[in-house]
Amino acid sequence: MKLIKESFREAFQILRKDKIVLLLSIIPLLIGIFLYGLVGGWLFNLIMGSGKQWVMDKISEGTIGTVAYYFLVTLVTIVLLVAVNYSFVLVVSLIACPFNDLISSRVSKHINQELKDTLSSSIRSMLNKLFATLLNESKKIILIVILSICSFLLSFIPLLIPLSFLLSAMLLSITFIDYNWSRDNLNLGRCLNNYRALFFNYTLSGILFLFVLSIPVINLFCYPLAVIYYSVIYTRNSLGYVAKTGN
Repeated sequence: MKLIKESFREAFQILRKDKIVLLLSIIPLLIGIFLYGLVGGWLFNLIMGSGKQWVMDKISEGTIGTVAYYFLVTLVTIVLLVAVNYSFVLVVSLIACPFNDLISSRVSKHINQELKDTLSSSIRSMLNKLFATLLNESKKIILIVILSICSFLLSFIPLLIPLSFLLSAMLLSITFIDYNWSRDNLNLGRCLNNYRALFFNYTLSGILFLFVLSIPVINLFCYPLAVIYYSVIYTRNSLGYVAKTGN
């Protein structure tokens, strides 16, 4: 627990003090909001325009038709909010992956006291690794969707609900730790060893973020914080600040 508390405190300090990290955290969020504002507004108007015409044609233009139309508005709004809340995080994570890779690298340099990069050099580094980063993130998103489906199916079996929950927390942790694993070119065996060494810290943190990231709007702002936090905890462990057991 001590490592978790210290890592959270340091993550907040880095986010507050490093203006480049803050900027890299905000840019993908603004891009995502702009894209979803355009696409979401277009879809809503398209569906409601067709829906209103259907209500008038199939039901009536009177009181019943008005009630049916407002019911349709409510239903479409709820469906779109649910769809946006789930898909927006995935889309923003894809947009944000080059920025998150930079954030993770910058956090590591903060801790190692090697921070010399300017914003322009950071952007150049991001562009040089853009394709590889996007490819890795695409694979990660596919894995997230597959394991999310598995976790959802397991949740229908009462005895396996705890396993489903634990799997979701571990999966969430891995999505953030992976930026560090990729940067250090760890193979599968070393990735597993790293997770096993910090199993308690990684998984408990995953449970905490699982709750926070399930809250609409708030989840968008906590995403970069999670990248910073896991980079802190990973780098601290790599430097030998904690025992190999992760306790």
